[in-house]
Amino acid sequence: MPQSTLPTRYQLYAGQSISSKLPWYRGNPIEMEQELTAISTCILNLAKKSTATIVLDLHSGFGTRDRLWFPFAHHKRPPNNLHEFYLLYSVFRKSYPHYKLYQFEPQWHQYTTHGDLWDWMHLEHYKDSTSPFVPLTLELGSWLWVKKNPMQLLSFSQLFHPTKPHRIKRVERRHSTLLSYLMQVLSNDLLLNITDKQQEKLTRKATNLWYPSS
Repeated sequence: MPQSTLPTRYQLYAGQSISSKLPWYRGNPIEMEQELTAISTCILNLAKKSTATIVLDLHSGFGTRDRLWFPFAHHKRPPNNLHEFYLLYSVFRKSYPHYKLYQFEPQWHQYTTHGDLWDWMHLEHYKDSTSPFVPLTLELGSWLWVKKNPMQLLSFSQLFHPTKPHRIKRVERRHSTLLSYLMQVLSNDLLLNITDKQQEKLTRKATNLWYPSS
């Protein structure tokens, strides 16, 4: 996982190395877990063969609002393809002006981590490829589920998950618009053929929105 020298302090939920029996264990710092190795190898190989790649990672367990996070999480600098993330954001807002469900932002706006899988994969992809690679994390605002069903806090496996069947179906319906939009982006080659002038404009707008002090 990528390591950052910028943050000097981390919250506990950003990863701990005390014990694997406690939440947010960081794992082996030298060797990646087998399942992550398999996932990253598969996705990176597919990305190299594709003209553009969008990855959506579904998470639950943070806050009361659904968020779409993009790299980086391990430091506060923007990714090299910042303009592509802003393009996804701006076109979605224009296409669905009344769809105010998501907070779209770099993950470090909420907290930094010791290392992040999508940060690492983003950096790995651009070592030998120039095709767009846009990893997103859909972080569900699942604290609301705990508020409605406090008893699930007694089960670690159900801590922040929509355990009730009707809530699982509600989550599926809730994000069907986003999934359809992302598929249309790829089908219409929205991330391709961006001119230098357009890239400069998009990057400037993204910087003003997400990195105003940089």
